[in-house]
Amino acid sequence: MSFPNAEEALRMLEIPLPVTKPKVEDAAMAFIKAGVKSCVVIRSAGLGAYALEAGASGRGFWVPAFWTEKDASRIVDVTGAGNSFLGGLAAGLAMSGRDVLEAVLYASVSASFTIEQSGLPIVSQNSSSPGKELWNDDDPYRRLEDLRSRMEV
Repeated sequence: MSFPNAEEALRMLEIPLPVTKPKVEDAAMAFIKAGVKSCVVIRSAGLGAYALEAGASGRGFWVPAFWTEKDASRIVDVTGAGNSFLGGLAAGLAMSGRDVLEAVLYASVSASFTIEQSGLPIVSQNSSSPGKELWNDDDPYRRLEDLRSRMEV
């Protein structure tokens, strides 16, 4: 597995900037051809994230960033977004039985909470659903369903 951000990926492969979806897709394929055995996920900021699975499936797909250009006012500080994305990706892989698409959805949602404020997201208990957490007064699973509904099929 390999999880670079888009600028890192393009620079490692000597693909000229700026970052574009076709360049990210080419970079993912280059990593697979170089020997990555299971998958490559390239974090691409506002473009979303591109995942390419190795082997027989060879499935490649884009997952959009949770916040879009129309939501620019929600984006306060992107510090830590990449780390949050990777934490969400790891959790998503564990929770989904290693389903890469599901894991990248979790990752995008995780990063969405990190960029809404300076510092860490605020975690609280959901008073209407005991035992469930809210992050920044929102349900992470609601965001997950919202993001799933935006996926191109």
